[in-house]
Formats: sequence, C-alpha cells, structure tokens
Amino acid sequence: MSHLAKFAIKNYLPRLTAAFFVVWFAFTMWYLWLYIDDYIGKGIEAGVVLRTLGLQALPLVPGSLPLAILFSAIIYYGDLGESSELTALKSSGISLARFVKPQFFLVILIAIGSFFFNDTIIPKAQIKAFQTYYDIANKKPAVNIKAGVFYKDIPNQIIYVGSKESDNQTIHDVKIYDHSKGQE
Repeated sequence: MSHLAKFAIKNYLPRLTAAFFVVWFAFTMWYLWLYIDDYIGKGIEAGVVLRTLGLQALPLVPGSLPLAILFSAIIYYGDLGESSELTALKSSGISLARFVKPQFFLVILIAIGSFFFNDTIIPKAQIKAFQTYYDIANKKPAVNIKAGVFYKDIPNQIIYVGSKESDNQTIHDVKIYDHSKGQE
C-alpha cells in the first residue's frame, strides 16, 4: 500500500467511525423516543431494557452506514480543501481519482461487510428483540391502560377506565365489555 493510500485511510477512518456512531446514536434515540412508553413503569431491570435496546439498535446500522460515509467524506474532503492539501496533491501531479481510490475500496469493503451483517446478524437480533419486546409490553398490561381510552389488547375483552390516580395502581369507573360470544 502506498504512502498516499495509508495517509488517506488513516485520516478518513476516524471521521467515518465518529460519524457512524453519531448517526447511529441519533437513530437509536429516535427508536427510544417512539417506544419509551412500553418500557417505563413496568419494574423491568435496567439490564433487560438495555439488552432490548441494543438488539433493536442493530437493525439501525444499515441506515446509519450510508449517512456516516457521506458525512465523513464531506468532512474529510472539506478539511483537505481548507488546509490546501488537495491543491498540493493536484500540483504534485496526483489525480483526484487516484487519491479517492483507497476510500472507494474501503467503502466497497464496508458494503460487503454490511451485506453479510444484514444477512446473518440482523435477523437473529430482530427475533430476539421482538420476543423480549413482546414480553416487556405484556409484563404488566394494567400499566398500559390509560384513562379515558378503550383498552383492546386482551382477546375478546375491552376495558374502559374512567380515571386513574397518580400511583398508577388505583383506577375508577371501570367498564369491562365481554365480546367472547359476539357483541354484548
């Protein structure tokens, strides 16, 4: 590997890594924001919640990688242009295509690795995550019942709670509709 390729890869990889983790963290926080209600107030251990979030964060990798590659390339070549290193490369007779070639091959390797990651690891992680998420969501279904809303997650039953106290255990004006023999 030439000195130019080593220089290019050595300076590009830290930016790529940082950009990947920033984008991945943003996507993970988006996921957490969507499903935080299913985790809060159920008395679930922190380790179980973190394991579930970790498993749910793995499928976010394929969406994070392209954005990270784009952001890191913009930052990398912007820094090279700002410090006049691109001008120095052009004046020394090195074409931009020759300078970009190591990053191109690195991105091709990342794409191949991403394909195998998507094909092997993500399906297994999603199965485990959905099983754990289902167990968490159904651990204390009474906590999911909100005041003034019809709760339909119990088969053949619909529950209506008029009001709920702040202790999240005491409920008032409860109506239970039994639909096991049709509409009643």
